[in-house]
Amino acid sequence: MTVRRVRYIIFLRDVLFLSLTAFGGPQAHLAMVLDIMVKKRRYIDEQGLIELYALCQILPGPTSTQTITSLGFRLGGPGLAYLTLLFWMFIKTFLCSPHMHLLIKFFHGLQFFHKSPIAPFLPFM
Repeated sequence: MTVRRVRYIIFLRDVLFLSLTAFGGPQAHLAMVLDIMVKKRRYIDEQGLIELYALCQILPGPTSTQTITSLGFRLGGPGLAYLTLLFWMFIKTFLCSPHMHLLIKFFHGLQFFHKSPIAPFLPFM
């Protein structure tokens, strides 16, 4: 398995692009990761990505998240793996989830209830 040294900012920009555009489950994510990170950027060879993907499939949890995080670990160690996970999960959780917008609007609307029983807890929400 060949792994290339990369600039972290370029890799994280690619992760950000993938997190905004990759929908359809782990198989679709794998196809986009293969296209962008293997064929276009050549961060890792195809055999190496398939091995990481196979390893992540036997682990419990989200396969595409584990694959992209393990790729970050392989390229830059634990620091890049944590940043990769944060970039991937922040976009997927907070910007792409429609229920998150409703929750934010709900908490924003609570600021008008200053005399309600939950008023002391509003600064923490």
